[in-house]
Amino acid sequence: QRVVFHAWEFNATVEFYWSPFLVESNSDNPKIHSIPTRIIDAGAIAAHAENWRNADYLVFNTYIWWMNTLNMKLRRPGGQDWEDHDEVVRIEAYRKVLSTWAGWVNDNIDPARTSVFFMSMSPLHLSPQVWGNPNGIRCAKE
Repeated sequence: QRVVFHAWEFNATVEFYWSPFLVESNSDNPKIHSIPTRIIDAGAIAAHAENWRNADYLVFNTYIWWMNTLNMKLRRPGGQDWEDHDEVVRIEAYRKVLSTWAGWVNDNIDPARTSVFFMSMSPLHLSPQVWGNPNGIRCAKE
C-alpha cells in the first residue's frame, strides 16, 4: 500500500500511501480494488493513519473514489464483517468519513510541524439552469 521515492541529494522522501476512502474499506488492496460492491468503515482510520504520523507534509486526495455511485455502503458500527452494512446517500457517507478524518488530524497532527493539504471535489456543474444560465455549456467563465 506504500510506494517510497527517495531524493537523497535533497534529503527528501516522498511516499504514496494507498487509502482511497481515507478510512478502512473492503477495497483497500491497491491491486484488487475494482470490486463490484465497495463497503466503507467510516469510523475506522487507525490502520491507515499509522502511516501518516511522522510526515512533514500530508496531501490527501480522495474525491474520485466517491464518484462511482449515488449511494455508498457503510459498515455498521461494531459490524463483524463487511456484509454487515447499510446503504446511505453518498454525501452522508462522505460527511461521516471526513468527520473521522478531521478528528484524527485535530488529535494527532501538530500544525507547527506538519502541513496538511486536502483536495476534494469541486461543486458539480451538471445543470447550467441551476446557476441561472440555461444555455451554459462549460463551467469556465460561468
